[in-house]
Amino acid sequence: MRFTQMNSDLFGGVDAIVKYVLEGHDRGVNWASFHPTLPLIVSGADDR
Repeated sequence: MRFTQMNSDLFGGVDAIVKYVLEGHDRGVNWASFHPTLPLIVSGADDR
């Protein structure tokens, strides 16, 4: 098996660097969507 990207895993993901952390959830976020034209993010999790 050969990968074209150095940090790929078997599921197609790559390593990421966290740039920002948004407040509001106590646990992990299950879903998030970005508004196409406004600076808005909607998220959903099991904690709220």
